[in-house]
Amino acid sequence: MDSPQKAIAGVLLVLLMGSALSLASIYAYAEPRTTLGVLYLRVLYDPSVPDLNNISTHLAKVENGYLPRRFDAFLMEELAQMDPQGEDFANVVGFYARQSQRSRSGEQIYEEGRPYAPRIIELGLERAAVDSDDGAGHLILAHDIIQGRKSYKPQVHVQKHDVEAQLHFLAEGRTELVKILEP
Repeated sequence: MDSPQKAIAGVLLVLLMGSALSLASIYAYAEPRTTLGVLYLRVLYDPSVPDLNNISTHLAKVENGYLPRRFDAFLMEELAQMDPQGEDFANVVGFYARQSQRSRSGEQIYEEGRPYAPRIIELGLERAAVDSDDGAGHLILAHDIIQGRKSYKPQVHVQKHDVEAQLHFLAEGRTELVKILEP
C-alpha cells in the first residue's frame, strides 16, 4: 500500500471506530437494563446531585422511570458504605423516595432497607417541613420498607402537617395509622 491508500485506510478505520463508539453510546443511553446501560448509569451517578435527579430524569425518558435491577443493587451497595448522616446518603434516599412515589424504586430497598427506615423517617420529617411532596415520598418509602413490600401506585392526599404526623406514627411503630392509598 502506498501512502495515500494508508491515509485513506486510517481515516476509514477512525470513522468506523467512531461510529461503533457512537452506536454503543446510543445503545447504553437507550437501554439502561443492559450491561452497557448500567455502565452508563454508573457514569451518570454522582451522589452529590440532589436526589440523583439526573438519573431520575434519564430513567423517566428511556425506561418509563423504572430502576434497572443491577443499578438498584449498585445503589444499595453504595448506601451500605455511606454515612447515614451525610448528604450523599440523603441524596440516594431522596432518589428512592422520589421513585417510590411512582412505584419505580426497584426491589432491593424493600428487601435490605429496614435498617435505614429510622433515618429515612428523619429525612422525611426534614423534607416535609419544606415540601410535603418530598415528605410524602419518604413516607411511602419508609412505610413500604417497614411493610416489606412496594405499594402499587401509592397516593398520599394529605397536608404537610399530616405527612409529618404519619412519619411520626411510623417512627413509633404505629403503621396501622398511616394512610397510603392504592388503586
